[in-house]
Amino acid sequence: MHEIMIVMKVKTLPLLLILLLLGSLFVFEVASGLTTDSDHDDTDDTDDTEDTEDSEETEEEDDEDEIDDETKERYEREVDIENGDREWKIESEMKNGENKDKFEAEFKIGGGDEPEIELKYSTESDSSEIELKYRVNFDQIIEFSESGATAGYEEDVDQVVSEYELDKAVWEPLAYDEEIIDGVTLYTATATTSDGVVSLVLKLSTGIADVNSTTITPNAIKIDVIIDGYVYEGNGTYLALQADIKTESETEFDEESEDETNGFAENEEEIRVDTADASAFFSWVETANADGVDIAVIASSLQESDDDDDDIEEGEKHEIIYFTFDAVQPEKIVWDPKVGVSIAGLGSGGVFAPFPIVGLLSLLIAIPFRRRSTYKK
Repeated sequence: MHEIMIVMKVKTLPLLLILLLLGSLFVFEVASGLTTDSDHDDTDDTDDTEDTEDSEETEEEDDEDEIDDETKERYEREVDIENGDREWKIESEMKNGENKDKFEAEFKIGGGDEPEIELKYSTESDSSEIELKYRVNFDQIIEFSESGATAGYEEDVDQVVSEYELDKAVWEPLAYDEEIIDGVTLYTATATTSDGVVSLVLKLSTGIADVNSTTITPNAIKIDVIIDGYVYEGNGTYLALQADIKTESETEFDEESEDETNGFAENEEEIRVDTADASAFFSWVETANADGVDIAVIASSLQESDDDDDDIEEGEKHEIIYFTFDAVQPEKIVWDPKVGVSIAGLGSGGVFAPFPIVGLLSLLIAIPFRRRSTYKK
């Protein structure tokens, strides 16, 4: 009799596991469909009722778009700032959590060099220390006439009419500002050439902040590139900005930025800077404002530089990318790139991923399961 009962229990175990799986999936589907079901009503409702329901749905969508307090708390960082006439130094460390990741940034102007932003990223825990470093230089503004069939500036194809070399520009001392927005501190550093043609406005926050309808996250430095009053030498010409990337790490072009993936931005591309265990980015909005009108920003492919550069450090590679502002001789251009680091453990869309059902079932049936994925854009 005892032997029969044991056999029955063993044979029914797979059935129990299947029931557990089906039940869990059913609960998941029901929970997922609650919002959808609540958004649809009978077609026989009156117009007034439909208007009320439309208003409620709009409010629900607005609530979904808002970033929850838990996400904001996990993004918060402790920031130390050092302001100088030619250098702006930043240390930013994660405020909450056991593993304190940190990035350091230094923005430099003048001295016969192009404006440069250098980022270093590290995270320390009981078992590891990760380091990543890269530099972004804004080299020059190129006025050109299109000669090729491809839109956007192409080196050795399009005709260069004039150049505004940023390493030869005279820069005013850096100007600084600091303000509090919804409890978040926003630091600003502004670099402007003496002729007023080029300004670089860098913004860093201690948490997630909404600035002029733009979400700023504390793991990145937002840059306003402003070109105002460029002296054109040709007719019907365009402007392109050359940026240089210098790093020992792997780089890769991505048509969707990390902030866009996470729901903090729209229409962004980026260059990822990756090591085996860490990732950073140089991203940009695919449009700019030219004389009050939105225009396309055309990014070239990332290409190796063949220029001799005394500034290259041992082990670094030097790559170039051109950004063309698709408007004929605009008076003023405003464009928003960013430099930043990826933050481990943060979910997409501003929401932390819940514990998956499959993981729960794995615990219930006590089957040791370990999944490791290495993803690189």
